[in-house]
Amino acid sequence: MAQKLQDKVVIVTGGGTGIGRELCKLFAAEGAQVVIADIDRDAADETLGMITGNQYPGVAITLDVGSAKSWVILQEQVSNAYGRCDVLCNNAGVFRTGEFDTAPLADWFLQSRINIDGVILGCKTFAPDMVAQGQGNIVNTASLSGLLAAPGLTTTHTASKFAVVGYTLALRNELVDKGVQVSALCPGAIDTPMNHGIDVPLENRLVPPLEVAEKVVAAIKANDGRQFIFTHPEFLSMLEEQYQSVLQEHSSLQRT
Repeated sequence: MAQKLQDKVVIVTGGGTGIGRELCKLFAAEGAQVVIADIDRDAADETLGMITGNQYPGVAITLDVGSAKSWVILQEQVSNAYGRCDVLCNNAGVFRTGEFDTAPLADWFLQSRINIDGVILGCKTFAPDMVAQGQGNIVNTASLSGLLAAPGLTTTHTASKFAVVGYTLALRNELVDKGVQVSALCPGAIDTPMNHGIDVPLENRLVPPLEVAEKVVAAIKANDGRQFIFTHPEFLSMLEEQYQSVLQEHSSLQRT
């Protein structure tokens, strides 16, 4: 059932830049009360300064998504200020390049902490409150590389995004009958500094962050239970090829 975002309390992690910044601006334009959460407080404050024309000015909060303690503090702040959370966009993420045998283990630990732990901690923190109030929307930012092991993308980044997709789908199964919608955002390459200069197949078209944010906000307003939010229609053939091969290999069990 479609919903309006007027007066909704929305938390966006990584709200200081890129997709997160555009999400905050769009949610504010819809009349939502926006919590801009980012480890870079200066960037969050800059986003806050871009929110205009809304009766709610929004709030910028420092958040380390990989820290359970940081999430507890955020929950206390949100609870004291608003009493609830209606929408959670687990948007913060990092990307590291390098071949599997040369990329330092530190790159994996960082991507695991931010990309995976950050999503799980966010959901663990606010999903129970959404269940208690009987409604809510969660959008976890994965990637098209969470569905495709595309050539040129690092093993560690791909693994972290596959984990986000898996967690999101499993959580969706748990919450679908409790009034909470859970979706995975799976964009291709986005025109942000993090993706500049990376020569991989998903880099064929850099989508502006605003275009991605518009799709997310439209999906949340539609509130139609979709599992995925996509951005690049040109990669449909890659998805079809990969999952058709999976089905074909599985069907071989019937022939043995």
